[in-house]
Formats: sequence, C-alpha cells, structure tokens
Amino acid sequence: MSESPRDSSAEPAVVDIVGVGFGPANLALAIAVEEHNANCAAVDRVNARFFEKQSQFAWHPGMLLDGATMQIAFPKDLVTFRNPQSGYSFFSYLFEQGRLVDFVNHQTFFPTRHEFNDYLCWAARRVDADVQFGTTVDGVEGIKNSDGVVDRFAVRTADGDTVIARNIVVGAGLKERIPEWATPSSRCFHNHQFLFHLEAMPEPVHNRFVVLGAARVPQRSSTTCTRTTRPPKFTVFSPATATARQTTARTRTASSIPKPSISCTAPTPRNDVDCSICTAVPITRSSTSN
Repeated sequence: MSESPRDSSAEPAVVDIVGVGFGPANLALAIAVEEHNANCAAVDRVNARFFEKQSQFAWHPGMLLDGATMQIAFPKDLVTFRNPQSGYSFFSYLFEQGRLVDFVNHQTFFPTRHEFNDYLCWAARRVDADVQFGTTVDGVEGIKNSDGVVDRFAVRTADGDTVIARNIVVGAGLKERIPEWATPSSRCFHNHQFLFHLEAMPEPVHNRFVVLGAARVPQRSSTTCTRTTRPPKFTVFSPATATARQTTARTRTASSIPKPSISCTAPTPRNDVDCSICTAVPITRSSTSN
C-alpha cells in the first residue's frame, strides 16, 4: 500500500476512480483494481486514489470483543466471490500465518472478529493502492462537459487538495444511530464505541444493562431452550418499541422476575441466539413439537 505525495500547487490530478473511505468495501475495490491491472493491456489499466479520515486502517476497533465471532461465513471475504484464485483470500491469509490447519480443524465457518480484523489489516498492508490516510473529503462537485452532462467530479479534501475523478465510490462506513430520547454519556453510548468506554464506565446500578437494537428471535421455531439460573443481566428491546418510559418500565420488570427458570424459543440448532445475550451460563435444549 502506497501513499501519494501531496502538492496543492499542482494542477488537479485526473484519476479513473476516487474512493471515499478505505474500509473493507474500498479495500476490496483496491484489490480488484490491482488484479485487473496485472492482467490487462497497459491501455486498459485503471488508476484509483482513496481518501481515509483515520490515520491508519481499522475495522470497528471498538467492537473487537474477545471471543466474539463473525456473523457471516469466511468465504465472504474480500475476494473469493469475485476471484477464488486470488492471493488475498482468507485462506491465503491463514496459510501465510501458519493457521490454515488449525482453522480447518476448528470446524467452523465463522472466524473470530479479532482474526478477521487481522486478515483485513494484512490485506491492507499488501495491496498496491494509492491511499491518503488522515484525509477527510469535504465535498464533491459535478463538472459538466460542453453538452451540459456531468462526466467528471471535483473531489475536495480538508487540506485543500482537489482531485478530478471520472467515477466516485463512497465507502464511508455506517453511522451510529442513537434514539432521540437518549443522551450520550459514560453510561449511554453506541456499541460501536464499547471498548473505548469500557474502562471509564461506572459500575452499573443493580448490575444491569439495557441493550437497544438487538435482533429478535424468529417466531417460527420448533425448538425450546430452557435455562435454570438467575434473572437476566441484560434487557433487550427493539428500536421500534423502545421509548424512555418503556425502557424504565421493562427494566424494572426484568429486575424483579422471581421465577427460577426462563424459557424462550429459538431456531434450530444455534448456540448464539438472543437468549444467550442474557447470560453466560450454557443453554440446555430440548426438542418439542408444534
């Protein structure tokens, strides 16, 4: 991965592609451009430049919890669906790290988030791409040709550079959404920043948390999971029903559950369904018929 020199006094550069952001999506694009240029005639080569506001490549660093696994299978990596023979596949990463046999013997399609993050960083270090880290894009303006049709774009950065692009690819990532009634504080924050808040977070009242936005368990299951333990530490709500008043009422209800056993329905045969959010105690499952 290379960084281009900046010269604000020079004429604006013209490139085929400007990528705004350099996360997994535009990293995959950079790899595709590199592999395309390696296998085409010189006249067909594509040049691209990427702008990333972070100082270095990072993938959700606030969510890299120990033991957390991916929600998608490893073949949905940066390249496999486009080019299974690519040297940037997750398998290539495992082989280079001496981890291929261990991972295969682990018998899972879902690597840990830590390992997948390491894979992404590995690919970002290897790719031959023109990336300007620590650079924020301030604006994009269409440039019309003599027929009045926009066929190019002027991309302006916060440090005063302007790049002319024939195509723009925006991969700026997701933006956290917090309910209007919630006031961000040391106790109230989006899980995207969880690890950054963890050490400074005060001891929770009654040792309980409220998790907003967790997925609901589908109601089509024919399996019942039963656990006999203390009431859950976490109260989970959907954003559609979570208001300030409902949050207070439901938290009080959860904190006063007197029953020693709790049952919930879940799809077959997952071990990471929503009920496991509530406790670290293993879940015992028994089949039932509907």
